[in-house]
Amino acid sequence: HPLLIRGVLKSTWFIILHTNKIHRYRLKSFGHPANEHKFSKKEDNEITIDDYFNNK
Repeated sequence: HPLLIRGVLKSTWFIILHTNKIHRYRLKSFGHPANEHKFSKKEDNEITIDDYFNNK
């Protein structure tokens, strides 16, 4: 099932309407799971995407 889902999502256009311009995006690849992917929230503070949304 994961390969089927990837195939469907890669061929789908995602349209973003919440900005002043309409943006169209298409997925090129899939990254790490949300509990492994980290980003810098502030200068020295790294947080996973999973933790970021759980803390909201």
